[in-house]
Amino acid sequence: MICENAPMIRSYFRCASLCCLATLIAGWILSGTALAGPKTSGGTYDASPLPIPFLDTSRYSGQTLPVQARPAPLPVLAPIQPAPAPYILTPPQPVQLRAPAAAPPPSATTAQAGAVSVTPLNTEYWKGYGRTVIDLATSPFTADRSTLITAGIVLGGIAGLTQLDDNIKKYTQRHRNKTSDQVADYARPFGEPVLLGGGALLAYAGGTALGNPKLQETGLLAVESLIIAGSLTEGIKRAAGRQRPNQTDDQFLFDGPGGKGKSFPSGHATHAFSVASVLAEQYDETRYVTALSYAIATLTGLSRINDNKHWASDVAFSAALGYAVGKLVVRNSPFRAGGNAVTVLPYSDGNEIGLNLSARF
Repeated sequence: MICENAPMIRSYFRCASLCCLATLIAGWILSGTALAGPKTSGGTYDASPLPIPFLDTSRYSGQTLPVQARPAPLPVLAPIQPAPAPYILTPPQPVQLRAPAAAPPPSATTAQAGAVSVTPLNTEYWKGYGRTVIDLATSPFTADRSTLITAGIVLGGIAGLTQLDDNIKKYTQRHRNKTSDQVADYARPFGEPVLLGGGALLAYAGGTALGNPKLQETGLLAVESLIIAGSLTEGIKRAAGRQRPNQTDDQFLFDGPGGKGKSFPSGHATHAFSVASVLAEQYDETRYVTALSYAIATLTGLSRINDNKHWASDVAFSAALGYAVGKLVVRNSPFRAGGNAVTVLPYSDGNEIGLNLSARF
């Protein structure tokens, strides 16, 4: 019986299958038309229907998020500018300028107390003799590096010059003539302590008569430099005992203390350079004074070589010694006229009190 009804059963299942398939196809077509959207990067489709404008589609997460509708933008209005204040022309106001208060001039009593008397009766002047000698003796231990280097170069040059003393002597004497002797005769007196000392005292007297403290100071410092340099020269002469070039051809002949030789150093050259360096320091703002002073001192030293009374190294050492003494004497000057001086004086004008600082260089 079942076999007899088999064709009918197959027809029934075939119709049912076709109906289901038709239903699925119709549903697929309808749902695809309504929900089709762009494919996401993950291989899925967005569920947001494209015709609906207020739904946003998340293209990468596969989720649909509602988006609030944006309100229409408000028109941008220009900012309201405040009305400018009316300009009122005002006359310029006078500016009060306060002049800086000038320090009142020191009273006569204060000026007299701060002044340094330029006179040989000033005890500080005589103390300068000792200070200069001590400074010269201790200079190898107290001088700065540059000064020590310069001194070493000078002394080294003088030591090397002793090797040429005999050759210089022979050359000078071969070319000695009447003109060189005349020049030496004119230059030699500038190394005499009597002439130099008399000129220094005359300068001091002239400064006193003219009321020129700087000229007074120059005269006193020249006397001091001359005395110190002359004393040192005489002491070295007696200790070295070097024979003069007109006594021997051996430039290395030193008799030592008690010897008859008095060639080293040259007194004339030392005296001349000790005074020349004082003049050059005191009037360093005037170039011709410096040039003339050292030129005369140099000629004085050369005259001693021309006269065959000193070796060339004697004159070179004397020039260095006189130069150093004169420099130290000026540096240790107690007078304000030309030396360095700093003065601090109190003052008061009734309303203000303070200190009045003055310096001379």
